[in-house]
Amino acid sequence: MVYEQENKTELEGYRSFWLNKGEYKNPYKLSSTLYNLFERGWSQAVKRTPETAAQELSKQRIREKTFINQEEHRKRRVDADAYRKRKG
Repeated sequence: MVYEQENKTELEGYRSFWLNKGEYKNPYKLSSTLYNLFERGWSQAVKRTPETAAQELSKQRIREKTFINQEEHRKRRVDADAYRKRKG
C-alpha cells in the first residue's frame, strides 16, 4: 500500500514536469516524504527529456509570460483611456 503511494507520487512529479512545461511546482510540504518522492519523479522527467525538448519548453514558458504581460498592458491602456474619457 505504501509502495503504491510512492509510485503515484513519483508519477505525479513526472507528469508535473510536462503539464507545467518544465516549471517546478511541488504541492507537498518541504522535506516531507511525499515532497521528496514528487521531486524524484520530476527530476527523472528532466533527466529523460532531450535537450531540444527542454529548450522548447523553456521558450514556451517565456512566450506565455510575454503574452500575459502584453494582455495586462493592453487592459491597463484600455482602462486608462476610459478614465481619461470620463474625466474629459
